[in-house]
Amino acid sequence: MKRPNIGIFSLIAIAVILNCACKKAQSVDPNSRLIQIPSLGLSLNYEGWIYNDNPNMINQAQELISESDNSGTIKKALEVAGINFFLFEHPVGSPESMPFNTNINYTVEDLSNQPRKISLDDYISAATGLYPTVFQKYEMIKPPKKSKVHGMESALLESKFEQPLGNQILKLHNYQLVFIVNQKAHVFTGTFLHKEAGGKGPMVLDLFGKFAKL
Repeated sequence: MKRPNIGIFSLIAIAVILNCACKKAQSVDPNSRLIQIPSLGLSLNYEGWIYNDNPNMINQAQELISESDNSGTIKKALEVAGINFFLFEHPVGSPESMPFNTNINYTVEDLSNQPRKISLDDYISAATGLYPTVFQKYEMIKPPKKSKVHGMESALLESKFEQPLGNQILKLHNYQLVFIVNQKAHVFTGTFLHKEAGGKGPMVLDLFGKFAKL
């Protein structure tokens, strides 16, 4: 099985100096603070976060990320997965966003070209096998936790890793909520500084609890 490239875009979450980019698969109502995602059959209330789908980010981020990986794994992953939007805690570039702007991104990967149908378990297994080869000092903190979100099976992953940024090393922590729907992997990745996990982690998990059925 060709290994799916889930969650590579959590690296793009180093949006300390970048804006955001997307392959749009959702509609947004800024007044109600709702993101509608028809392909997932869900909406997401993003009250308290800053929505961003500026089309300038992916090119900048891809270059930055690819430079940090000599194996070429990230570059290949960027070719098969598409990022749709970011939710930031603070305005990009603001003093509050330094040195790292806590964020959530939503990516979609088409699995229809895989040799066989990919289950949620298959995808998690492939992802957890891939991550240690891409992320420095990657460590899964807890086993994947399965649950149902409005009747759809999902899995929650929690991990930590290190990411070079300029002359510093950022110690990051993230949660990923994964769905497999109609041969597509839908992944929501919330990333924050590991030292702030006690406060930022619950904030990300709270957002993951705000899905509603369309």
